[in-house]
Amino acid sequence: MRVIAVALLLVWTCAYSQGPPPSSGKQGQPPEAEATKRKGEAERDQRGTERAPLVIKGLPPAEKTKAESDREAKEREEKAANERSMVTYSGTVALFTVLLFLIAGIQAAMFAVQLSFMKRSLRESETAASAAKSSADAAVKTADLARDQFITDQRPWVTLDAAPKTALAYDSAGWAAGVRWHITVACRAHNIGKTPATRVAVHGNILPFCISAMKMADGKPVGPIIPGTEVKGELEAICAFQEHMHEVNMGFGEVVFPGENRGVNFTLNGNPDKFDPSKLGSYSGQFIVFLCVTYGSTLSDAQYRTAKAFHLWSSKSPDKGIPLTGATIEPAYLGFQLHPMDGCLAT
Repeated sequence: MRVIAVALLLVWTCAYSQGPPPSSGKQGQPPEAEATKRKGEAERDQRGTERAPLVIKGLPPAEKTKAESDREAKEREEKAANERSMVTYSGTVALFTVLLFLIAGIQAAMFAVQLSFMKRSLRESETAASAAKSSADAAVKTADLARDQFITDQRPWVTLDAAPKTALAYDSAGWAAGVRWHITVACRAHNIGKTPATRVAVHGNILPFCISAMKMADGKPVGPIIPGTEVKGELEAICAFQEHMHEVNMGFGEVVFPGENRGVNFTLNGNPDKFDPSKLGSYSGQFIVFLCVTYGSTLSDAQYRTAKAFHLWSSKSPDKGIPLTGATIEPAYLGFQLHPMDGCLAT
């Protein structure tokens, strides 16, 4: 190929060196001017010369010295070693990445297992805490029951007995507000319990005893039933009054030790309004006396009570009745007996 290119160059050079045909320029131009013109054109057109070659000559590479060959060989070896190191490093990084991913997965699984164990432990702890609370509540309840049982077994118990001390009279003696029914009753409080009774006090009331009745007209009941004396309610009322007095530190009383008796003479003054015949239902002809002894304990703050209701009547009268209009009945002619129904309460 190189030989063909050289041959073509020679042919073209020979053809061009013969010069162009005589110019048909203006006649009369001297030959020297024509020669100068061709010389200038030849100088401008340097194609095919070394300064403007048509082809590039291939020069053989220069021979390298041994040192340069050794240096290039060493560089190639170092480059190959570096590439092998990069491949090894990249593989190592990839391996460690995989290992880290596996370790992260194992840690996540272990965390899930630990979380499951923690939840189970929490549930077991809650169950144990609930069981412990139930056990503690049961222990407290047992202790409370044992304490209550101990108090019940060791508390004071005070009984109450009574009998007329003076005549039942209807006058104004010792009463600045006018006449009223009054009587003094001898009361005896006896502690049959195992510990002292504190704040022992007696309170009472006297009322006409009425029975429930219904008005009749032409042999037929008319209107609602007129209630009689509510014995249980009256007992509750006199006990509550005395207990309230103790709560507001206005009460009175004394200590009665186990086995001791305490005698109290209690005067009952009837409320005249309660004995007004026009305000009563069916009067039975008897009076009823309500007595209550209240007391406390050294074992607790509880208050206790014993209350009784006694019927009071006159044995001088054929019908054993006491006239509401007034009378004086000596103790020897007074009947005094415990009310048969709901006539006693104790706490």
